[in-house]
Amino acid sequence: MVERDFETQLERMFAQAAPMPDADEFTARVEKRLRRDWRVRTLVIGVAGVAGGAVAVSQSLGLGLGHRAQAVAVSSTSAFNNLYDQAAAQGGALLQGGAGVGMFWIASALMIVAAIVGATRALDES
Repeated sequence: MVERDFETQLERMFAQAAPMPDADEFTARVEKRLRRDWRVRTLVIGVAGVAGGAVAVSQSLGLGLGHRAQAVAVSSTSAFNNLYDQAAAQGGALLQGGAGVGMFWIASALMIVAAIVGATRALDES
C-alpha cells in the first residue's frame, strides 16, 4: 500500500509541468518561425510548379505531341471501324448458319435466364 501512495504522489507531482519564466517569449518565437517557414515553403512550391509546367509545355511543343495524338486517333478510329465490320459480317454468318445455330442461340438465352433467376434467388436469401 505504501508503494501505491508513493506512486500516486509521484503522478501528482509530475502531472503538471512547472511554467518556465520565458514560456510566452518561446511560444511567440516558435509561432513566428512556423509562419515564416510556411510562407517560404508555399513560395518555393509555387515557383517549382510554375517552372515544371513551363518545362512540360516546352517539351510537349518541341515533340509535336498534338500531331502525334491526332495521328493515333485517326488510326485507332479506322482500326475500330474495321473490327466492327468484321464482327458484323461474322455475326450475320452465325445467325444464318441453319437449324443447329438457332438451337445454340435458344440454349444460350435459356442459360442466361437461368443464371439471372439463380442470382436473384441468391440475393433474396442473403
